[in-house]
Amino acid sequence: MAPVTSASNINVHWLIKLRWLAVLGQLVAVTAVRLLLDEPLPWAALGALIATAAASNIVLTARVRSRGEAGIHAGVLTAVIVLDVLLLTGMLALSGGRDNPFALFYIVHVVLAAVLLPPRAAWATTALCVLGYATIFVWYTPHPLLHMGDHQGHGAAHTHGWHLHLQGMLIALALTSVLIVYFVTRLTSDREGLELSLRVAREREGLARHAHALASFAASAAHEMASPLTAIAITAREIERSAEQGGDDDVIEDARTVREQVEACREILSRISYDAGMQLGEEPDSCTLQEAIESSLTPWKDRHRADLLLASDVVDAPLHLPKRAFGECLRSLLRNAVAASPQDAPVQISAHWADAWVCIEVRDRGHGMPPDILRRADEPFFTTRGPAQGMGLGLYLARTLIQDIGGHFEIHSEQGAGTTVRLLIPPAPTDNHGRNPTY
Repeated sequence: MAPVTSASNINVHWLIKLRWLAVLGQLVAVTAVRLLLDEPLPWAALGALIATAAASNIVLTARVRSRGEAGIHAGVLTAVIVLDVLLLTGMLALSGGRDNPFALFYIVHVVLAAVLLPPRAAWATTALCVLGYATIFVWYTPHPLLHMGDHQGHGAAHTHGWHLHLQGMLIALALTSVLIVYFVTRLTSDREGLELSLRVAREREGLARHAHALASFAASAAHEMASPLTAIAITAREIERSAEQGGDDDVIEDARTVREQVEACREILSRISYDAGMQLGEEPDSCTLQEAIESSLTPWKDRHRADLLLASDVVDAPLHLPKRAFGECLRSLLRNAVAASPQDAPVQISAHWADAWVCIEVRDRGHGMPPDILRRADEPFFTTRGPAQGMGLGLYLARTLIQDIGGHFEIHSEQGAGTTVRLLIPPAPTDNHGRNPTY
């Protein structure tokens, strides 16, 4: 069955399990009575009722698998529980009626209705249970070993009937109690897990909105500062030229320093823009995998720290992605890998086919992340570094970019063995006779 993703699916998930358990219990009980006690019962009719319960559960399971949450609502759950009450009433009427101790199972259906159904439907189902129990007081097939009669008796058969009835009451009470407690506790646990998942998702969504707001601010700041920095660079270049004509080495050196610092400021602004998510307006472009990786590594000052391993059959894989944003994404992952690795230890960037996907892996030589850190590693603004070493957006933005182009982003880490970030990217469709996986 598909993973439970809503309260509605949690309800039907456990209802299906409980109904299969009920079918199994009914088969065992009917078979045991027939083999051990050899008492006359309408076996064909009882078998038909059990088969009806099993068939309805198969239909319910198929509906869940084919239609998901859209096909499961309160009306479906109500109809299923009402059918179960009617089937229970029919089975009791055919096997002792009011004297059958398993009439206690009406309580299970009352609890199910109270937990799973809206109030009006729950009250209606409860009334149906009471009506069903009242019905088997009037219309039922007496069973000689369960029938108590309407008078006191002292015969051996009557005494045996009382003993069997009391034993059945004990078994029925135990089974009813176990089913109720198990069902309610598991259902409560699943709902708590769902609520936790929803709360985490809402928190991540709030952080994502904050990241996008910061992106707008960073883009505005970068745009506003670009013009003055350009003016400073042009002025510094003019000063440098004038100084060269006059032979003033000190002024030449100062002008060059100014221009170098301006370029550093531009690079910092570019990185801030990316760290805040500002490559969102870039149009995707066509390129090969090798071109995308080479253009990503060219501006990186620590390129000598990376061991590049590209499988021969993937270097010409066609990609369609925003090259500048992808380059910043890859460099951000490499900077993280370098920071996590020992001094001067190389980090590895490799690429190969993974089924129908182009797989790029960035692997560091660090100590790995503990599970609590790994779970939050790609959350926006989550970082274990100091406040001056980044905003904790690198992994979050990398995941966002890869998902935006239709890929998958994975982080695998083992303490003592380092961390590997895996990017699964869909190849671009091609019209030539090269490799064109279907995805």
